[in-house]
Amino acid sequence: MTNSVSYHHLPLIDAELETFLQKHVRKGAAFNAEMARYHFSTGGKRLRALIPVWIFEACKANIAPAVKLGAALEMVHNATLVHDDLQDGDTVRRGKPTVWKKWSPAQAINGGDAMFEFAVEILTEMEIDPRLLVRVIRRISQGTLDVIEGQAQEFLMKDEPSPKLARYLEVIRGKTAALIATSVGAATIALGKNEETVGLAEDAAMQIGILFQLQDDLLDLYGDKGRERVGGDIAEGKISALIAVFHDLASEKDRKLVDEILKKSRDLTTDADIQIVMNLLESSGAKKQVLGQVMEIQAALNGHALGKKEPEILFLIQALGQLFLKPIENLLPGLGATRS
Repeated sequence: MTNSVSYHHLPLIDAELETFLQKHVRKGAAFNAEMARYHFSTGGKRLRALIPVWIFEACKANIAPAVKLGAALEMVHNATLVHDDLQDGDTVRRGKPTVWKKWSPAQAINGGDAMFEFAVEILTEMEIDPRLLVRVIRRISQGTLDVIEGQAQEFLMKDEPSPKLARYLEVIRGKTAALIATSVGAATIALGKNEETVGLAEDAAMQIGILFQLQDDLLDLYGDKGRERVGGDIAEGKISALIAVFHDLASEKDRKLVDEILKKSRDLTTDADIQIVMNLLESSGAKKQVLGQVMEIQAALNGHALGKKEPEILFLIQALGQLFLKPIENLLPGLGATRS
């Protein structure tokens, strides 16, 4: 952990979101704003919101536009979470009922839709060169579409026979990594960096986005994800990195057993079923291989080409990778970000 990823700016992000939503409570989107406020009250690290602030700080720029940008990105991210909770059937988020559970599935769709539009409105308040603002909005629009496509592809992947790691990585590049890359890309665009630098920064960010999803998959079984049960991804029938690697490694008999458990309805998946899958992930070497993938990404980031053009931004991205892996540090040797 380094000062470059400290949380001392978090109150600025939360205040920006609260002020914006309070304004909409008064001016006509009252119920949707209240649903958004409730969802944000469940907590969260606000990482996608803080990334632009950290990048502006690393480049010694005024952070005011980055706070607006971060708030918009956080609104997009949480809009997808409101919809994801409904699609996945999650009833609890960080100890509180999810939006659809508290109100209804229909209202969760409305609330998430409104949050996407709230994000656009926040972006219009950014005080940067209008030409850069157009590029920022275009980049966030593309990133949002990538996330939605990734979510759609994840559901398609559930029905595919024993999808392998390559297919899994294709899906999470959209579903999870795209918005992290978008946060970095939009921030570097807003700073007026050239296209080569933006591209390199987004590539490095895409790697830590994949890193984030790998740790999230591991956390579901080997840590505390803040959900109602260990192995919630298995109960939902999700194809995680562990399952995808298992499909690469396991015998046909073991693949069939795991696939049968994944295809069970959520309510019928028992703790014993989840334990069977966990045992097979361990014995097949899937867990070990996923941890190896994590270490490979860390090593690749240490020599990334971004370091020659913007060493401070690369160091920040490396530090973010370290932060993402903090919840599973007990599974990994020698966590640490090092300057290139």
